[in-house]
Amino acid sequence: ALAFWRADLDLRGATLDPASPSMLKQRWRVARLLLELGRSGEAAAALAEVLVDHEALPPAPARVEDAMVMRLYLGRALLGFKTGGSALAKALPQKRFSKLAAKAGLRAIREGGRPLQTLALALPRSAGLKDEEITLSRSEIRALTKAVAGTGDPARGEQVYRRAELGCVGCHAIGGAGGRVGPDLTSIGASAPLDYLVESLYYPNRKIKEGYHSLLVETKDNQVLFGMLEREDDSRLFLRNVANQPVTVAKADVRKRTQANSLMPAGLIDQLERQDQIDLFSFMSRLGKAGAFDASKGNVARVWRLRAANHRDQQFGDDRIADGGINRRRWLAVNSLVDGRLTDAMLKKGTNAGQWVGVIGVYAGTEFEVAQAGEVTLKLEGIDGAKVWIDGEVVDTASEIKTRLAAGKHSLVLRFDPKALPKAVKASTSQGTFLVD
Repeated sequence: ALAFWRADLDLRGATLDPASPSMLKQRWRVARLLLELGRSGEAAAALAEVLVDHEALPPAPARVEDAMVMRLYLGRALLGFKTGGSALAKALPQKRFSKLAAKAGLRAIREGGRPLQTLALALPRSAGLKDEEITLSRSEIRALTKAVAGTGDPARGEQVYRRAELGCVGCHAIGGAGGRVGPDLTSIGASAPLDYLVESLYYPNRKIKEGYHSLLVETKDNQVLFGMLEREDDSRLFLRNVANQPVTVAKADVRKRTQANSLMPAGLIDQLERQDQIDLFSFMSRLGKAGAFDASKGNVARVWRLRAANHRDQQFGDDRIADGGINRRRWLAVNSLVDGRLTDAMLKKGTNAGQWVGVIGVYAGTEFEVAQAGEVTLKLEGIDGAKVWIDGEVVDTASEIKTRLAAGKHSLVLRFDPKALPKAVKASTSQGTFLVD
């Protein structure tokens, strides 16, 4: 297969630009085949050349944050090889490399925890990045903290926090909802001064919370793995990587293990506009304080499961959907806003409502637990026209539902018309705790 793809590359190369989109796809396939064959050195060199030539193409009409995610993915894949850093440094042009790609590469280096000084110097030099584009001075940090009080919008900042390319939600939990890789942020605004928050985001390795040093693992086949050590036994290491994914490594395959820095990369928010940074800090500074950003109590639903139903589903009846268990494959987990609101945008994105032909119902489910049997009051917002189930049984739709429940876990499922989704949905109770796992 490798010989075939290389022969195809030679044939196409006689008439096509090696950096054309079709040729880049073929060269990407060759790099992947080299990796599968265990030829990691050649694979790293091939992938580095693909990344460099890709950045020489005219800008695609994709959103900037989507492009940043792709560049970061390529950078992580490349630096997963022991020789990946040197291969990319050799392949970089002397100037005019993409600034966004350079910043993504610097982030991947910092995430990896390895001292790749040559590449860390080559990337900003090739892209023409200035010092202030790589990091901020102390005076700029002080200016940011002053700007937060003047123009910071915590509501907009929460939307910045939720951006996929930053990965905050996958690493940190707020009110129990979110990842477990980094420290819980539920009360960070009430417990830490603003200048500390700013410095922590720009320089996460200066003050690493106890228990949050990462582990760098080098395997005998030249893979480099980086993550939080969740546990280990006599034969295996159990890590959680920067994508909040579990990774298991056999100890027999480990060449070297080293305690590394924070899993949060320095320069994470470099690509954000200044106002986005100010809004993000404003949001974080409010967490744990009284008001809309206090997530310290578990009486509000913050983790929902969403599902869209079509005509095929409907022939079996919506009771079957509601009673089928919300943790099954077709239900997608979505975190609400900190104040518990599940917005119409989240409902649409979580279920693709409005994009699928034939969607006739949008379902949102959550679970809660009560400590003792008795009457429980559920307060629901944004449910006009919705159908409501508790533990699979239909109940009258109302903004306040009183029902007798046994001690233990219970489910709440709501069904909405996809053509008339509410602006926001919220569920709360004072007699129980909503589950986040």
